[in-house]
Amino acid sequence: MRGISEVQSLVTYRQTDNCRLEQGGGFEGGRIPNHVLDGYAQAGNQFTSGLGGTLKKFGETSQLDKAEHLAEDAYKKSSDPNANFVDKLQAQDEMNQASSIRKQVEKGLDPLQRQGLEHINNEEKDAVKRAGNAGPGLFGLIDRSVAASEMNQGKQESKSLNNWIWNS
Repeated sequence: MRGISEVQSLVTYRQTDNCRLEQGGGFEGGRIPNHVLDGYAQAGNQFTSGLGGTLKKFGETSQLDKAEHLAEDAYKKSSDPNANFVDKLQAQDEMNQASSIRKQVEKGLDPLQRQGLEHINNEEKDAVKRAGNAGPGLFGLIDRSVAASEMNQGKQESKSLNNWIWNS
């Protein structure tokens, strides 16, 4: 196989429709012809449009993952039987952050995906609130069980929504 310097020494110039490639490797007049630039532009647009869609999906799903982690942390804090008033306020703040992130992502989703995201958000808000308000005894145990079930359901639905976003 020949090295690049050997190949360059064999080429003195090549005449094409609009330009002449000189021995130094540059185009005559230092200008790349329009048809070459147009080809690069078309290829770049196709690449970036595909890449842009992938980056958008990645951004949306990573933000939804972040919101889900905040909601899970909020649930853990609010469902802790030893949680004090400040812990419950912190859980409420984390749930508000999760809701805010979801509202931002919602703007880029189609209507059915938006509806699913709204359902997940409401379900997990309810779970955090229910777990934080659960009292002692049998009724408190029932409330905590329902809250745990809602939170688990929300987590599974969030994974399904992420898959839907990636596959759309």
